[in-house]
Amino acid sequence: MKKLDKNVKYVLILSASILTITAFHKEYEYHPEYEILSNDDAYAKYSNGNVYIGNEEYLANLQVNDNDILVLDERMTNNNIKIYDSYKIDDADMRNEIICIIDEYERQNPTDWDRSVESMRCEWAVHNFFYDLNFKKSSTTDVDFENDEENRYKSKVLTRYFY
Repeated sequence: MKKLDKNVKYVLILSASILTITAFHKEYEYHPEYEILSNDDAYAKYSNGNVYIGNEEYLANLQVNDNDILVLDERMTNNNIKIYDSYKIDDADMRNEIICIIDEYERQNPTDWDRSVESMRCEWAVHNFFYDLNFKKSSTTDVDFENDEENRYKSKVLTRYFY
């Protein structure tokens, strides 16, 4: 019973926080700075390292630095893009840079995968939020941007809460 009471308290605190923040929070503006690379193994550079995008075999054979980001491209098989160890990026501007890089990658290599920047921003923030609460770490360590989750994370309430 005590555990249930504790969970109810968390839900009430979170709900009150969402209502407060949505009432007073201004729209988050970001101006990402990144560079698409043309003559490098990395696809792009964000403010803290490189971003590598490719299949499992390609990513497994890379020599990367701690701040580099590995993005698994499964758009052709699962309509999915996965960012490994996404929990490590807790800065919203860095997340936005990486998301914009992924968006540019899709523009240059179009498929049926279709996620908005806003829904990816929200989904990543939600994953990090739950990772920090030690909730389902096996599911929140990485973030998967699957097509079928576009509508779930394109919520104005969630966006206002997490930004």
